[in-house]
Amino acid sequence: MKTNAKRKEVPAVEVPAVNLDAPAKPAKPAFKLSAEQAKAVAAIAGVSDRIRYLTKQALTRAQITQVIPNAKGGKLRYQHVRNVQVQDEENAKAKAEAAKSTKSAK
Repeated sequence: MKTNAKRKEVPAVEVPAVNLDAPAKPAKPAFKLSAEQAKAVAAIAGVSDRIRYLTKQALTRAQITQVIPNAKGGKLRYQHVRNVQVQDEENAKAKAEAAKSTKSAK
C-alpha cells in the first residue's frame, strides 16, 4: 500500500558540546565497617550468616555488598543479599504463624 503523503522536514536540533577533558565526578567513598563489626564478620564462617549479622547491624543491602566478598572471593551480588533477607523474613513469618496456631490449638 503506497501513500502519497509528503514527509515533513524535521528541524535540526543543536546538541550542546561535551568537554571530554573535564574531570569525571569523583567516586563515592566505599563504606567501611567499624573495627568491632569487621572483627565479628571475620569470625563468621558463611556468607549468608555474615549477611544476617550485618542486616541486624542496620546496614543497607548496597553497603553489605561493598564490605564482604562472595564465597569465591569475588564481589557479592546485591541480589544474593536481598534473597537472604527476604527468605529470613518469610521464615520468621512462618515460624510466628506456626507458634500462633499451636497456641490456639491448646
